[in-house]
Amino acid sequence: MKAIILPVLLALVGTGAGIGAAMVLGGPKETKTDVAETCPEPEGAGAAEPSAAPPNTADIAASETDSEYVKINNQFFVPVVDNERVVATVILSLDLEVAPGTSDPIFTMIPRLRDAFLRVLFDHANAGNFGVGYTENASLDLLRRNLLSVAQGIGGQTIRRVLITEIARQGA
Repeated sequence: MKAIILPVLLALVGTGAGIGAAMVLGGPKETKTDVAETCPEPEGAGAAEPSAAPPNTADIAASETDSEYVKINNQFFVPVVDNERVVATVILSLDLEVAPGTSDPIFTMIPRLRDAFLRVLFDHANAGNFGVGYTENASLDLLRRNLLSVAQGIGGQTIRRVLITEIARQGA
């Protein structure tokens, strides 16, 4: 009898601990459509009064509240080379802000986007921009502009921004 009670008791305690952890950590992850609905509105957005006339496509493209976000799975690992030696590795996670309804076609372009992004990241590293001060705004803005340029070359103007969601440097 004791041999049956102990496994059942352990299963109940484990299940309770799992439920408690899920409640503390916030439950399941958001899906790509949930993210667009729950992201906070950027500063300055939504300040204009809505007009009675229907918006034109330029207004829709400029509206930051009408965006979807495409997460690029898998981080980017960029070696930092000095004197023909790898002295550090920069690790980045990127997301794309895209026009509404365009996330599915963008997902099909992810392999081409990753390839283009790696080329930009390696060029950025080879120019010495992942050295001291790599997190300065000027350095990150340059990187974002270059990433956006190649992204729009592949996915068109439906790609509005390249977001650097994580960045870290490991090594010396």
